[in-house]
Amino acid sequence: MSYIIDFDISALLLLALMLFSTYYRHMVSSSAEKCFIVLLVITGATAFFDILSIMLAPMSLGVYLACMVYYALRVSIAPSYFVYLVALTDGWKIFNKLRVRVVAAGVYLLQLFLVVVVNPINGCIFDVNEYCVMTRGPLLWTCYLGAMLYFAAGTAYIFKYRNFYARNKFYCLLGIVPASLVAVVIQFFVPRLLIECFTQAVCLMFYSITLQSPEERASAELHINNREAFFEDMRLSEFNKKQHSVVLFKIKNYAARVEAVSYEAGNKITSNIANRLFELIKSEELTAVPYHFGIGSFGVVFSGEDTERIDDFAQKLSMSLADDRLRRNMTSTKLEFYECIVDIPGDIDSYASIQMMLEGYQNFLPGTDAVYRVNKVPGYKEFTLYSKLDEIINMALENDRLEVFYMPIYCVEEKRFISAEALLRLYDPVYGYINPETVVSYAEENGDIHRIGRVVFEKVCEFVSTPEFTMTGLDFIEVNLSVEQFHDRHLCEKLMLIAEKYNVDPSFINFEITEGAATEVWKEVISQTKILSDAGFAFSMDDYGQKSSNLKRLSSLPIDIVKLDKSLADDYTSPSGEVILKNTVKMLKALGVAIAAEGIENRRMEARFSELGCDYLQGYTYTKALPLNTFIKYMEEVQA
Repeated sequence: MSYIIDFDISALLLLALMLFSTYYRHMVSSSAEKCFIVLLVITGATAFFDILSIMLAPMSLGVYLACMVYYALRVSIAPSYFVYLVALTDGWKIFNKLRVRVVAAGVYLLQLFLVVVVNPINGCIFDVNEYCVMTRGPLLWTCYLGAMLYFAAGTAYIFKYRNFYARNKFYCLLGIVPASLVAVVIQFFVPRLLIECFTQAVCLMFYSITLQSPEERASAELHINNREAFFEDMRLSEFNKKQHSVVLFKIKNYAARVEAVSYEAGNKITSNIANRLFELIKSEELTAVPYHFGIGSFGVVFSGEDTERIDDFAQKLSMSLADDRLRRNMTSTKLEFYECIVDIPGDIDSYASIQMMLEGYQNFLPGTDAVYRVNKVPGYKEFTLYSKLDEIINMALENDRLEVFYMPIYCVEEKRFISAEALLRLYDPVYGYINPETVVSYAEENGDIHRIGRVVFEKVCEFVSTPEFTMTGLDFIEVNLSVEQFHDRHLCEKLMLIAEKYNVDPSFINFEITEGAATEVWKEVISQTKILSDAGFAFSMDDYGQKSSNLKRLSSLPIDIVKLDKSLADDYTSPSGEVILKNTVKMLKALGVAIAAEGIENRRMEARFSELGCDYLQGYTYTKALPLNTFIKYMEEVQA
């Protein structure tokens, strides 16, 4: 039989080019890159011995040995492919299970045993006839079955990690299975057409182009992983539940100190730092992976046993970065570095938290003179709180952990508390009561303010509908409306439905809107306040005087009460502050609106603001905001 070896020769050439490209592109450091090289070498060696078994045809022993090596290599391709898939996703944890290790190794070793030990005895896999031609044995199907098992496991593994691949990469990974199957069928029925190795070589070529692309993960100049590579690796680690420790460091005021000198100086300093990292990792014999995040920011990821040495590494890195040779002849300014150590998970436990940490860790570190463990830094708790606010708010909404506190408002003329402001409070089992300004600001950004607003208003209406509210002697409750709530076209309808649900007369509700809200969504504020005002709800303008106040805009709204911003109260003793306060009150009185002053903290302020003509006073001189039950008891005492 005359065999066509052209495909095997083409496969060898193609694989040789890929090996050269791999080394030329510096694709030899990560475990995935190393596994890919192994896969290239095994496939190439398989093609070589396939050719050799044909070329040695006159020598029976030579053909037999070449065939034996060929089949030994051939049964190694599929398991190597599976290991490569695991390396791509850093999913080595899968081999921690004894059952997986036994099956994965057992199938391969059984095939190898049949080829190397059993076959020479009975020719169960292959044999060489008197014409020095290889013939198939009765158990050759075991080689195909073993390959199918590995390819099936690989396919399942790819689907498990499908969310981590772009569509083209996902289909490229899957492509080797049908392509190999077609090649096996063709070569089975046309034995002289040796295309199996060529097909695998073509598939590996697509892998090299699509999956093995260091240009996406690192710059050609620095050969260090970039920001995108870091986030990709951290997402995989989170999915694989893998633990890491990371050294993060960045140049303080990089743009002002380095890039302002020259773009070339910035590149040179960045290159020097990258080289220092590689040298230090190599000298310490670590398997740590360095990253460059851009704008003078770097990181080094440790895993496994190396994490125990991270503190020592960080100190040595700090001393290395203090070396003035980093900036010699490039900038006269001494370089200062923020540096910290983060455990993942532990200090931060989600992909979103990692992103936030990378952006802002320098903001809560005490300084640039030391290496800090972030979990020991005073500002770390606030940072982690903000990184988990989304989860905290959702849990609070789902588990009814949103509370409404009430702060009474005193009427100067009637000398009694006439109303109270409903204030949001969120209690978390871990962080306790969270700053309401932080909660509201974050909720406005992510859209949760609409749900929070409905919950607060419903709790207020529930309170107003009870006999306890009547016993307080209050005329109405003030409820804050966020600027973001006015973007909801159905806001009025939702608020009125809640009031109807609890049979609350609209006159018992006074909605507070900020002056900023009236500026940002002017048209929506005008239309929706008119609808609510016509329905019987009253309105106050909060924080008046905080920004550039606009009397024309104020007069266009159905405002009954204007609440002076606390900044006016804080500055009331200064000559200029008193002039501003007097004229502000005079103008507002001319418009016919009632005036409320916030931030009244002592009896002297109470007397002065009453004298100026303020109608309502609110502040700590009376009481702080109180939870509902405490508030009811307080009102029973003071109103009596």
